Amino acid sequence: MNREDIKNEIAIEIDNSFGELKRIAELLYNTPELGYKEEKTASLVKQALEKLGIKASEKVALTGFKGVIKGKKPGPKVALLGELDSIICHQHPVADKNTGAAHACGHFAQLVSLLGVATGLKYSGAMDYLAGEVCFMAVPAEEFVDLEYRERLVQNGLIKYKSGKQQAIYEGHFDDIDILLMNHIMPMDYPYSVYAGMTSNTFISKRVTYLGKESHAGAAPHQGVNALNMAMLALNNINSQRETFMEDDKVRVHSIILKGGDAVNVIPDEIVMETVVRGSSVKALQNAVEKVDRCLIAGAIAVGGNIIIKNDAGYLPLVNNQKLMSIYSENMGILIGKDKVCEMGSITASFDFGDITHLKPGLHSFICAAEGNLHTKEFNVADENLAYKESIKGLAFTLVDLLYDDGKIAKEISSNYKSFMTKECYLKYLEDNSKTLRGKPLKKARTSAKS
Repeated sequence: MNREDIKNEIAIEIDNSFGELKRIAELLYNTPELGYKEEKTASLVKQALEKLGIKASEKVALTGFKGVIKGKKPGPKVALLGELDSIICHQHPVADKNTGAAHACGHFAQLVSLLGVATGLKYSGAMDYLAGEVCFMAVPAEEFVDLEYRERLVQNGLIKYKSGKQQAIYEGHFDDIDILLMNHIMPMDYPYSVYAGMTSNTFISKRVTYLGKESHAGAAPHQGVNALNMAMLALNNINSQRETFMEDDKVRVHSIILKGGDAVNVIPDEIVMETVVRGSSVKALQNAVEKVDRCLIAGAIAVGGNIIIKNDAGYLPLVNNQKLMSIYSENMGILIGKDKVCEMGSITASFDFGDITHLKPGLHSFICAAEGNLHTKEFNVADENLAYKESIKGLAFTLVDLLYDDGKIAKEISSNYKSFMTKECYLKYLEDNSKTLRGKPLKKARTSAKS
């Protein structure tokens, strides 16, 4: 078969599987789990893959897995990724009552895409006309949340990194991959229906602990050192810095208080706060972090307490491969109309696929098929045809383009790609940006002057 005939056969199989894909989507949507806890989700997706004859047994980053289908000839290895986890949104109508886990970010739809592409390739017999391999990889823990639990996993030696893709990189699961693809559901209020790629922000996460001294809040507040006041001052300090952030740097700073005190009539001796700092580039992030750290430390100094800042390196900005964006845009333009497809957009959120794109050529496309904003109770897939059919065809067609003709295009992309970091440099970057800072109040100034 020629290339277009292969695509047509794949499209027929995806169309025929539309009902089953929607059923799986509903099942996954109603089974949200947090990162590194995705046992049920992983089991559902693994069973669906194995039903297609794709063995999925090798563990990836604790709760993830991968399976491979091979073409008739040796050639490039292209991975299609899907994320297993959900976000915390207690207000979401199908949130888990115990954990607050909810699919308010659309990761379940990525898993449907993974299964849809696998279905199209297997049932059409497309791999008989393609070279190389397609790796279907389900990766955990993209949302950087529930960090206390993940810290326990680190301490127990079960993981080294709190992000699923960071952990997968560390474990070597991408070492033999030449190209990586995935997509992400977005709200429908964007100007276009599909974005082949977007720029994104990088970030660093900070667990901030303020330590003071407890005391009776009514009888002896003067004997205490109020840790809550330290945190409040720090937040005000950060707010006073916002006008100094450059527009092009797209800086975002957001915090929540995890522990706010033990009782209202006790001066708080320990406050725990989580703060995330984002920027459009590593340089922009570093400049913002320097200011934020000053603000955090100043809160402790002003009240006379101590501070511990535990940093965790977040995700690097997305760097989508231009050739991959062009191929995908052309395929989606044929499927839904060129006027509905944009090659490049921008978002100030962060994605751990960005880390991968600093090491390998990758495509992270965005499908605007949801109502409601990301991470809100209103979020839900509204355009099922785009989410569970046409966008899946777009990924499958792109795989065909890459691996047809002995994988010629995939080989060209891989050979022309220049990584932004080596794996060793990347792991060092994570280490350098995951250190703990400790601060103490300034000592009283000594003077030799006589009174």
